[in-house]
Amino acid sequence: MKITINTKDYEFKFSMKALRNLEKRTGKKTSQIVEGFASITETGVDFDLMSIILHEGLIANLPDLTIEQCEDILDNGGGGDLVLIMNAFSTEVTSYWTKNLPNAQSPTT
Repeated sequence: MKITINTKDYEFKFSMKALRNLEKRTGKKTSQIVEGFASITETGVDFDLMSIILHEGLIANLPDLTIEQCEDILDNGGGGDLVLIMNAFSTEVTSYWTKNLPNAQSPTT
């Protein structure tokens, strides 16, 4: 899916590899990450997690992208970009889940 941060378009995609890497890097299951979005007003933003989500969502199309560059992308954007990333991630996970595991319950429901 296309996302736009600070007027620049990026292709944001989550495959099995990206989801597995995300879980490995964060120590959290995908469902825990999505559930955490619901309580963000109480717990606060996990900036490390947001950087990792952005990185994993972009590296399929930008393989040389570093986590530091993702942080720069976020720094140059606006505050709404974190919400954009959370929504894009939830959409990508639901899409992946529906396409590849149609009989299983999505972690976003």
